[in-house]
Amino acid sequence: MWYPILGLRRSFPKLFLKNFMESYINLSDLKYKSTLAQETYNLGKEITKQLKVGDVVLFYGDLGAGKTEIIKGICAGLGYKGRVLSPTFQLVREYGIKSRSNSNSKPTSSSKSKSISKIYHIDLYRLEGGADLESLGLEDYFEDKKAVTLIEWADRLRNEDLPKKHKEVKIEIVSEEERMIYFNQ
Repeated sequence: MWYPILGLRRSFPKLFLKNFMESYINLSDLKYKSTLAQETYNLGKEITKQLKVGDVVLFYGDLGAGKTEIIKGICAGLGYKGRVLSPTFQLVREYGIKSRSNSNSKPTSSSKSKSISKIYHIDLYRLEGGADLESLGLEDYFEDKKAVTLIEWADRLRNEDLPKKHKEVKIEIVSEEERMIYFNQ
């Protein structure tokens, strides 16, 4: 079941929006309409508040929908300071995180969110549909309990190879400037 994500409006005062997002928004039951790459990036930062170690997030959407842009926001929200590139020709990029503490994350009582030390960014675009997880060697990434795994073009995997517990982000291209983004936990 797809749950909608928040629709942000640029007319909201930034302070109100920041407090509203931190206090009242649960990404699992809102809808997000993005008209700028920066909005998509910022949504990625918000999604990090829903992530914990061992999470696998599957991304679906057409070419140019914004999958990599939202992943850039997730990486920044988790504390990664380097450049994020889609691993189209490498299959997997690994990003190390030195510290989870950053201005985008609220302190939590749970140590789970603070123990994320790696991000695996996987891009399956170059694979044929129905790729076999075992032959790709991706199951090891799913089992890393110190990491978050982000998979672009997850529709290229066979359904039986998808992790049983995962989150999904679906991005629909509405127009050249507009995207609808759905989050499913």
